[in-house]
Amino acid sequence: MDYIGKKPLWLLSALALLIACQTNQSKPERPKLLWIGPSTKHTQPLWNIDNSPLCPDLADTQACTRRIETHYITLYPQQCARNGNILTVYLRTGQPLAYEDAKKTGSADTARYNLLAYFPDQQYYLIREASSAAQSITLVDALNGEELQIPHVPFFSPDKARFVAATNHKGQNNRIEIWTIGPPAFEIANQHTETARRLTREWAGESDTWRFSGIEWIDVRSFSLTRKRSAGPTDIVGETMRMAHSSTGWVGNLVGATLHR
Repeated sequence: MDYIGKKPLWLLSALALLIACQTNQSKPERPKLLWIGPSTKHTQPLWNIDNSPLCPDLADTQACTRRIETHYITLYPQQCARNGNILTVYLRTGQPLAYEDAKKTGSADTARYNLLAYFPDQQYYLIREASSAAQSITLVDALNGEELQIPHVPFFSPDKARFVAATNHKGQNNRIEIWTIGPPAFEIANQHTETARRLTREWAGESDTWRFSGIEWIDVRSFSLTRKRSAGPTDIVGETMRMAHSSTGWVGNLVGATLHR
């Protein structure tokens, strides 16, 4: 009786472990976006958080963005889809928003749209529009369809209430912006209603001297970043800055030199 009573329990435990392992293996790993921009170190200008290329086997940026988009469509098939040259994302109401690749007016150049990310906690889509001459990054509110063009890929604070976006273009004018998201996305989502503008820009800066990278949140009110001279060599040692929010607003302080990032 002991053998008969114990063996099914052992088999059930082993079966449960096997199912758990298969379930974990079947979930695709989410891409870790950092920034999108040119570099002399790698031919692929899409990067992971550890400064490695996002698609090391691809030299073409468009092919890499398509791979990322396919990844998110696989993860969230109810929120986004692609049919040929049309990318579609869906609002919480079910309303579709279509972004169609098309030739620019008066030009032979084609503007192509790709989904770079979907943030379920914040209820935002991140969409890249790119042509041979330029690119832009847009946040699309999944609650009301409102669009906001930002300098670059957003880095969210630990509480998801803020994000930082900054550019890292060598020899060009660079910009950094800090935004708040309020009220919290989960509170709005629970109301099941369309909302007004949720984003407020707290601070913005522009420089033709510095370029910015390596953004890391320290806590909900402060983050660090690396700044380098815009015209300097790619491998130049940068300076670490800490940005902190106080009663008077955002204040930046130099911390010291940092290794190449």
